[in-house]
Amino acid sequence: MFSEAGAAIYTLGCGALLIQNIAGWLEAREVEYIIDIRSPPYAIERPELEPEHLSQYMRARGTRYLNLADQLGDRPRDISLFNKHRQIDYIKYRQRPLASKGLERIRAAFQMSCRVCILGREADPVRSHRARLIGQTLHDEGIHIRHLVHHGSKLMTQPELLHHLWWSQGDIDLGFLGTI
Repeated sequence: MFSEAGAAIYTLGCGALLIQNIAGWLEAREVEYIIDIRSPPYAIERPELEPEHLSQYMRARGTRYLNLADQLGDRPRDISLFNKHRQIDYIKYRQRPLASKGLERIRAAFQMSCRVCILGREADPVRSHRARLIGQTLHDEGIHIRHLVHHGSKLMTQPELLHHLWWSQGDIDLGFLGTI
């Protein structure tokens, strides 16, 4: 039994994790819903992590699966979302109607006291779009996000992530995140 009760929003990047490890992490935290925000194409060498297989595997273990890649995916097709450096402008991204709809579904789950994990592709939450788009948006609204970090099974809060990003990147403009 997990020691923390009530609503929780976690993020996890599948990286090189095995499907069994992902399921174990989610079960240990009593996650009820996994929200997949990975956009295709998926890794050819990892067919067990394709949405169809992952969905079946998780549902068989009692975790519901929701794919929101079309709303909050890590590889947007809309070129207007990229800045002149070919990086995603997350302020523009979160203002898209589809992104707003996806974020609203996550907020609704939180308000219903659900335990949710947002699954992305990138293992390192500091480099992930799930932290820069979803984590930062919800953090700005006062919703506490916990990023699961692969090394040591550590949890990183959004403020810790921002601190790490700031110090690791040096004197850079983090305005793409929105309010810090």
